[in-house]
Amino acid sequence: MTETKKAPARKPRAASATKTTADQSKKSRRSTLEIKVGVQYSPREITIEVEQDADELEAALTEATASGATFALQDVKGRRVLLPADKITYIEIGEPVKGKVGFGAR
Repeated sequence: MTETKKAPARKPRAASATKTTADQSKKSRRSTLEIKVGVQYSPREITIEVEQDADELEAALTEATASGATFALQDVKGRRVLLPADKITYIEIGEPVKGKVGFGAR
């Protein structure tokens, strides 16, 4: 007689490997700001998309300028941009952008 083999039972996923839906929904609901930073002696501006409020950015820039420190930004992909505060000529803060949907979403 031939014996058929059963497929092994699947193991449940570990709780630490999956994110909770609350964490995912908080991340997806957060709006982003596009900011443009002009730097002294640089012909091009730096464009960064961040998940901070305009008030938070202004407070951080004011603090960095007053102390002569480095102005640090983190974009939506987790990359950090460090700028010497005394070399920043301007910062243009755009309107908050909600999550993009459709074919034009990047």
